[in-house]
Amino acid sequence: MRIMLRLAIEAALVFLLSFSYLMWNFNQPPMPLSKLQMLQKGMSKRQVILILGEPTTKYDASSEWAYSRLLSWPIVYIYFDKQGRFKEHRYDY
Repeated sequence: MRIMLRLAIEAALVFLLSFSYLMWNFNQPPMPLSKLQMLQKGMSKRQVILILGEPTTKYDASSEWAYSRLLSWPIVYIYFDKQGRFKEHRYDY
């Protein structure tokens, strides 16, 4: 009986720790938001990649990029002008 109780307690602890981690991870941005402050209008796509890394998704013939993480809600969108230069970003949290 003690073994069953111990196993039940251990299983509950593992579940609680896993759930807590998932809830913490769910609200984390895809990168440190301080990196967004390094972006300057007119930067090339290559310069943006050097700061933020490769985007998770590219939309609209690469005029919009998205950065996200697995099992996470916040998304950072990066927008480029017609010449392919950085225009602005949006943090969707």
